[in-house]
Amino acid sequence: MKKMKTLLALVLVAALCLALFAACAKTETPATPAEPAKTDTTPAKTEEPAKTEEPAKTEEPAKTDEPAEPAEPEEIVDLVMYFFDLRMIGADHGPRIVDTINAYIGEKYGLNVDITYFVIGEWLTKVQLAIGSGERVDLMQLGAGSDVVTLHARNMLMDINPYVEENAPGALELMSKYMGPYRMDGGLYGFPTFRGYVTNQYIIMRKDILEELNLVEKAENMSSLTEFEEIMEAVRDNYTADQGLWAVSKNSGASCVPAGLWNGDKFEDSFTWDTLLDSASQILTDDQGNVSWLLDDPRQAEKLARVATWADRGFIYPDSALTDVHGDELMKQGISFSMLDRSEYGVEAVKGNNCGHEVVCVKYQDGIIVTDSLTGWGVGVPITAEEPEAACRMIDALYTDEYLMNVLIRGIEGVDYELVDGEVVYSDAPHYYEADFLIGNNLLLHPLAGQGADYFKEIKKINDDAELGTYMGFTMDRSNIELIIGNMTAVNDQYTNTFGTGGYTPELFAEYKNKLIGAGVEDYLADVQNQLTAFLAAQ
Repeated sequence: MKKMKTLLALVLVAALCLALFAACAKTETPATPAEPAKTDTTPAKTEEPAKTEEPAKTEEPAKTDEPAEPAEPEEIVDLVMYFFDLRMIGADHGPRIVDTINAYIGEKYGLNVDITYFVIGEWLTKVQLAIGSGERVDLMQLGAGSDVVTLHARNMLMDINPYVEENAPGALELMSKYMGPYRMDGGLYGFPTFRGYVTNQYIIMRKDILEELNLVEKAENMSSLTEFEEIMEAVRDNYTADQGLWAVSKNSGASCVPAGLWNGDKFEDSFTWDTLLDSASQILTDDQGNVSWLLDDPRQAEKLARVATWADRGFIYPDSALTDVHGDELMKQGISFSMLDRSEYGVEAVKGNNCGHEVVCVKYQDGIIVTDSLTGWGVGVPITAEEPEAACRMIDALYTDEYLMNVLIRGIEGVDYELVDGEVVYSDAPHYYEADFLIGNNLLLHPLAGQGADYFKEIKKINDDAELGTYMGFTMDRSNIELIIGNMTAVNDQYTNTFGTGGYTPELFAEYKNKLIGAGVEDYLADVQNQLTAFLAAQ
């Protein structure tokens, strides 16, 4: 895998071996074949008048003209890399992008990467099979079923602690705040993608309807659920009966319920917590290391009961619990005026585009950065890697090199896109385009048209200011509770859509809790408590 020195060096060895015996011991010095005495104090090589009679290279009398020679590393190392092809562009554009990357990283980092693009079906079926069968992979995208937690549990990722300090110092410095979830069992098993980590909760409303009701200012300045209810009442009174436009519908998750718990009516009274990657939505944690049952907290039932009054008052689209249509699409089709949903920075543009209407988005709850925020996407070195040091050098480049990241994710400037006022404007022709959250340092990317030239600077500031989850780095071991989780999920499927769209009653809620107890929720909570206690003791 090591690349031999330049052809010039090989030719000169035969001609100069007698006169330059002392230099022969230093032939590993890259791209300096014409230095007879190998003295580092003569970079211009002006004192070699008698040694320019190169047999096959008479056109290079004293200095090779290779453009990368001053920065060329001692060797070029080949890497095999697996990449998740979310946009299915690898077959059409992958080779030219890889060629462009290699022309750059070969000169700058001494690397040559062979990237294999996998579309979603292949990613889910082939990647882990390849690693499990011993196929060489030096570096890979983490995510979409092959995340760091999953692959580490299956012993498919290499501990890169021995290599990162020397080979990836820039990435380590940049990501030091966020590395906890990738440190497991005393090892380091990759890096999270550096992207927007904070997902806030918003009330999203159609601006055209607010304008017709003369309620834009009220909506933009509302600070409580009561004020939102007043706006929904106005929509109901003016639109529901005549136009079939309901005040609120389900969001992307089939719910109209505000997130978190509430100590009152004001938005500032709402709060969230570190859920410990609880996929069954049953865990409540405090700051003292205690795990409790969310449904035992009376504030959860109070919140669901309040949403039930929205249904009683005619605010909620009645088929919200039944339809498979996304909440964005319900707003686009003129079925609903609003929804409560989560989003990252840039919610107005994203939701406005999805809903087909200009929207007013009011944040009612700040998000926090938890383990799950970081483990979804990243990069790691598989256990079958043959060049872990070079793989870590590539990782460092992915987190520190703006040009490399933009070619990998955005494509080639002047071919795929133009930069206009700091934003990427793609050509009309089919072009290379990848999602900007998959790998490396996405905050190095040029923003897309409409995002604003400072888009990624704002995301970094939000990350910097965000609260970290109390138990950052804790990863739930599901091996002993997988069956319980499955049982609880089946119970959730029977009830949560009903509660989420205003169907709460105290009797139904009690029935729901009893079924969860039968599914094993108490054993689940006890197991997670033991895991958290052990995690904290090891810190």
